[in-house]
Amino acid sequence: MQSHDNCTSIRRYVTIRSIQEFAALWCGATEEELPTILNTSFCCGGSTAMGSLIIRNDAFPCLEPRIRFIIDAINDNRVEVCDELGNFRGNENIAWSRKCLRLDKAKEWLENSALPRNELPDFLFQSQTEGIPQTIAGLEEALEKIRKLEETIKEKDTRIAELEQQTINIDTEGPINSQRWQHSCRALAKTFATYITMSYPTPITKNDFLRFMQNRVEGFRNPLGVVENIAWQEFPSHLKSGPGRPKKQDDELVPF
Repeated sequence: MQSHDNCTSIRRYVTIRSIQEFAALWCGATEEELPTILNTSFCCGGSTAMGSLIIRNDAFPCLEPRIRFIIDAINDNRVEVCDELGNFRGNENIAWSRKCLRLDKAKEWLENSALPRNELPDFLFQSQTEGIPQTIAGLEEALEKIRKLEETIKEKDTRIAELEQQTINIDTEGPINSQRWQHSCRALAKTFATYITMSYPTPITKNDFLRFMQNRVEGFRNPLGVVENIAWQEFPSHLKSGPGRPKKQDDELVPF
């Protein structure tokens, strides 16, 4: 089966990065290089929790100043940080060892900073389309990517529509004695009983009761059967009159 993975940009946009990882990527490190760079760097910021994040690497001389730049922005609340699970709980409520940058928040911060365009991190701002050659072949490649993306979106839209229709079918054609129906009918029966106790001068006949119920319970297809089997039994006997009222001596034998 052909793979339709066109979500790279979206995944990259919402990825969560530690402060050190973000700074290393900003310096031009690749994903594969990150573990080696962080393992071969040494701390130069002191023994505090915040200072321990400041590291130096001879191969990436901008790593330290960029980490300091990020820390200053966090301290000034110019960028909102999250923890490693992506939870935003306020900068002051997350320990320095757990502070991370979500890329969409970081991009918003840097877009509004005073940094020139050529100083912004390429991994965050460089569009995939910038790598496509400005030729007829490049245009055809771009059109092919757009076509595949449209096909993927169409497939997903079709699947979403199918799931929505399944949900509608379950709601409208499901078993009449489902838990939802039972709760609805019983709750309405008890509510109606409370209402007529206060305001109705005489007991209610079964037909009165059915008319009340069938206009209120969603999607009734067989209101008489539903109410007889579920709701009428919740209606207090002393409020019942007329056809359908169980005889006291036969209460257990009455089907409703």
